[in-house]
Amino acid sequence: MTAKSIALEGLQMARSVYLKDLAALTDEQLVTSPGGVSRSPVDFTYEVAVVNRMFIKRIQGNGEPMQTPEGWVMAPDNMKSREAIVAEYDSSMADLIAAVEAVPDDQILTTFETPRGPSCPLHAANFMIMHNMYHCAQLNYLQAIHGDNEMHWM
Repeated sequence: MTAKSIALEGLQMARSVYLKDLAALTDEQLVTSPGGVSRSPVDFTYEVAVVNRMFIKRIQGNGEPMQTPEGWVMAPDNMKSREAIVAEYDSSMADLIAAVEAVPDDQILTTFETPRGPSCPLHAANFMIMHNMYHCAQLNYLQAIHGDNEMHWM
């Protein structure tokens, strides 16, 4: 067992859990903004995919500075369906897992810059696990608000 294998296992678990919770929401719940001011599940799921792809570039050695989105990330119209957002999220996670897998073990701690300071592939993987689970908790909360207290991710 290595730090890299633990991070990869965490990414795979976060992906699986998120997809199960996303599937548990109705089509209407996916695109509805609770209270009219918060982001919908499609919006914050799109954000997860965007941030995943930002870190994929850094993990793969893309030397361009990371561009931090201005304000809250909102899904474009072409992502506002179950099929589109599930495909976008799932492909971003598959690409992230592949990017981390491709890092040689002796480079897993190689430093790169982010808008929040230095990071490395291992730290990025752990951050992405946390980011996925943070937004997965939002999916769980929305399920509960709508009367669904089942643990779909189990």
